[in-house]
Amino acid sequence: MSNNPVPYNKLNARVSPLEWAMDAANGDLKDWDWMDGDVDPQKEGFVFHQTEEGKKYRHRTLGYFLPTIMARTAHQAQKNGDPTVLESLNYIYAHNEWMTAARKYFWSPMSPVSKLLSLLSEVYGVSQEIHRNDPQALARLIARLPAWHKQSGTALKAQELLVDIVGRELPIRVTQSASDKELEQEALVSHEWQWWKLRKKKTSIPKMKISNGFLCFQSSKKEEQYELVKEDVLISWKEGVGFPKDFLRLLPIWASVRIIINKDNSSESTS
Repeated sequence: MSNNPVPYNKLNARVSPLEWAMDAANGDLKDWDWMDGDVDPQKEGFVFHQTEEGKKYRHRTLGYFLPTIMARTAHQAQKNGDPTVLESLNYIYAHNEWMTAARKYFWSPMSPVSKLLSLLSEVYGVSQEIHRNDPQALARLIARLPAWHKQSGTALKAQELLVDIVGRELPIRVTQSASDKELEQEALVSHEWQWWKLRKKKTSIPKMKISNGFLCFQSSKKEEQYELVKEDVLISWKEGVGFPKDFLRLLPIWASVRIIINKDNSSESTS
């Protein structure tokens, strides 16, 4: 911590718990040098001031909760230079008291401790593979998570979170409502055939064919197709391009992924 004196008016304009949170995250609060151990119950709690040794933080002394005669006696003993149990307890509980007062700053998008934000994102089901512990990405992510989580069952919201918040482009096309022509290109890769048999309508008729080197099964006729239902997410992916696993991690566990594989013709055109 800097030992340079700071004008009182500037210190007074700062939020003490936020100041403590930043100093704690920077590792500036070592031992007990940062604590003001004054047990005077009349003094305001959760403030800080500048001294020659640096900043001193004072939480509400435990004497505030004691009978007046006990608090005054302890304060007088401290002024006389005598050690007291009350002063010791103040030091013991100082870190916990300030951590409680500063918790809203630690768990906010602008938290000085990114590891806490990483834990918070996991509560919403967003793993480290997505934000990669990038402080800027984490800040944007946490700010949007509550609103996103309410609509996390939609593919478009998952795509928006990756592209707009985390800043990662997706090399795929995602939809939950496809045309007949799109469904005709669907590949038999994401589920076993028994799963499809349970999904079929009375009019569904598989039309097996090889397209772009993959087995496709959808008919060209709408009435014969295996249509998308609410939990289905249809992904159009180009062969040879890395598949975005990050996107799948943002989908709810009950989502069913269905895939269209488009052949990459770039290598053929250059050969």
